[in-house]
Amino acid sequence: MVPGAAADSDDSDYSDDDVDVDVKIDRDPVAGDVILITWEGDDEEYLCKVEDAKRGNGLQIVSSDLSFKERLEFNPDEDVWRFSRGTTKAKPKK
Repeated sequence: MVPGAAADSDDSDYSDDDVDVDVKIDRDPVAGDVILITWEGDDEEYLCKVEDAKRGNGLQIVSSDLSFKERLEFNPDEDVWRFSRGTTKAKPKK
């Protein structure tokens, strides 16, 4: 099948309404979540994936857009972050 062909496409499963931008997620991030994080003195937000720490308990983050290469310790109670409003379902191209 040619990429983008509509024969098997079911757009009814996808909608711009799938993500409600006004809904606040009332929980701390867990491994697998995608968040935006800001560091003191830097107004830019960095897209990151939350992972379980390799050593010990806790969480760490890795860059989702390769803006940094390190695995960094992450503490949701101390760090400035918010959930990304992105969707996990990719809308098929028409």
